[in-house]
Parts: sequence; structure tokens; C-alpha cells
Amino acid sequence: MDIRQTRALPPVYIRAAGGVVAAASGMVDAAGLGGPALCADAKPVALRAQVALVAPQVSRMASRFSQLAVLGAADCLRRLEGEFNDELKNAPEKELDNALDANSRIYLATGLGDVAHTDALYFGVMPPRSEMPPPARFATSGNNMAAFFVAQRAGLTARNLTLSDAELSFEAALELALSDMAASASRSALVGGVDETTLPREFYTRRFHVAAEQMIGEGSGWLLLDVAPERNGIRARGAILGARILPAPATPDSTGLIDQVRQFFENVAPDAPTAFPVAVLPGTGITVDDALVLQHELGSLLPHGVGHDYLGWSGHFPTAAAVGIAAMFAANVEQLRETLTCLHVNRDSAGRTGLIVFKVYPSSR
Repeated sequence: MDIRQTRALPPVYIRAAGGVVAAASGMVDAAGLGGPALCADAKPVALRAQVALVAPQVSRMASRFSQLAVLGAADCLRRLEGEFNDELKNAPEKELDNALDANSRIYLATGLGDVAHTDALYFGVMPPRSEMPPPARFATSGNNMAAFFVAQRAGLTARNLTLSDAELSFEAALELALSDMAASASRSALVGGVDETTLPREFYTRRFHVAAEQMIGEGSGWLLLDVAPERNGIRARGAILGARILPAPATPDSTGLIDQVRQFFENVAPDAPTAFPVAVLPGTGITVDDALVLQHELGSLLPHGVGHDYLGWSGHFPTAAAVGIAAMFAANVEQLRETLTCLHVNRDSAGRTGLIVFKVYPSSR
């Protein structure tokens, strides 16, 4: 479909956002906006003890990938639950139970999936070891088990999906979630991006390119979406205006990328450039040169544009966009005095463009 045919849909609202990054550190506490840069590749530290604290119902046989997914989703939901504890202390118990709709769908995006657990299982059953895996370990080896454990922790009973599309995995998951909600298939959804680090570095980079000067990261970032701007007396933190994956532009240089960004932004947020400040978030597939061109060439479209280099503290991994976007809601909302419009731009190795436009509301809204 021609990008010019893209129409602005009713916004989908953000009720909560959160996640974890390298070493399962909270985005706000350990990194956040303007936080310290990741100065070395993330290490695959043990997560079981942390999971036991926030999700004791999750099986001890859950893989590290699943544990990372649960920790990120738990951080997101902790913020929602915290709001209900503050705002509805004297509310009837049934209102507190409605803090999270049990019919909320889960969309888990991952670029690499459960690599470490699957490889360990593979090398165990293949020669020379040729061992039979424990049944529980085999049963928990599927990539979709991470979404199952997130649903178990959150008490959700609706459909959950695991999506993978390399560098654009999170963009694909968000696009599908918005499409389902626009079609009234669901009124709320938990959308996340999860990828874990592995050692050695060569083992990781043969699956996902990371330049020598870039740090490998890991993370689990989540957004709780809702069709209503307010539910049970709690106002949304922001809104998603649109998410799309577009084919590679006709021209391979930055000109085609700029044209795509300009048209999409103007279609989904026609009033944003003049009404609000705008933050541009370049993704893992955007080169330094492209990022500079985005800032320079879109100056007339985005007169208040400011950049946000979340990859400096998150590190590089396929779904880093999830923690970068979630951090804008989780960390920045208390600092805002007016609505902030954000434009996330990413590309994959085939030249396709991933675009997300969203708003962050100030806490006093």
C-alpha cells in the first residue's frame, strides 16, 4: 500500500511502560534518559533469584530468555499496580482487580529468540553427548514459552503471540497489536520486545550484526496498551499514533528514507510538528550518517526536534527499540511540562523502514 494512503487511526493509549536492561537493571534506576553509557558487552548474569521475587509462580525450569521477559513485563505492571495502590486505596476490591484486564493480549517480539537455551538443548541431544533432555527442560524450550510465562505472571487468559522479524521485530509486533485493536479484536494489550545476550561475542554477532565499536546489550521492554484514555480513574501516560513497516525506498541513499519518514509522520500526526516538541529516536539499523541526516533534513518538519540516543545505555540488540520507547514513558514523564511527540525510525538489513510515532504526556496532564 502506498504510504500516502496511510490514514490516521484513533490513538491507542499507554497505561504503563517499563522493563529491564543489561544485568536486569531497571531502566529508570540504572539507565534511564541521559544515563551512563554501556561500556562493555552485557554479560548473561543469572536471573532466577530476581524472578523468584517478582514472579514466584514461574517455573524454575523457565529459560533465561523467559526469565528476562517476565522481569521486564513485571516492571511494567509494577508501575500500573503502584498507581492503583496510590489512587484507589479505598476503592472496592473489584475495582482493584480491574487494574489489568484478564483478556489483554500479549505480543512478544524477539529478534533472536531463546538462543542459549535452545543451543544447550541441541548440543546435549546431538553426538557426542547424545543425552535425553529432562522432559520439563524440553517442554520449556520453545520461543513461545516466554509469552506463556508472562501471561502466567500477569494473570492473563487471552491469546498471546510471539513474533520475530530481525531488527524490526518490535515494530512488527506493535503494528499487529494496533491493527487488532483498531479492528476491535481486543481493547488492551501487553506488547514487549525481548532479546538476551550470549557469549562469546562471535557467537552473538554471527546472528545479529554489531559493529566492533558498539556494545552488545540485552533487554526486555514493555508497553501496556488500551483503547481508552482513562480507566478506573487512572489517566494514560501517552499514546501510540501509528506504527508501520514500509518496503525499502526506491533510492538507497538517505533521500528515500527522509521521504518515507516525512510522509508517514505527516499522515499519522499532521498537527504534531507545529503543536509539540518532537524527539527523534534512531534505531539499531540507522547509521550515524543517516541519524545526522534525519536531524538535519527534517528540521523544517520537526522544528523542535531533539535526538535521543538510547542505544548508548541499552546496548545493541534486535528489540532495543522496546526499551528505548518504554523508557520515554517510564523515566521522562515526571520531567515533562508539555506533551512530547516522538518519532522512532529503524531499518533492517533489507532496507525496509520501521516507523513508530507516539506521544508522552506530562504527569500534570
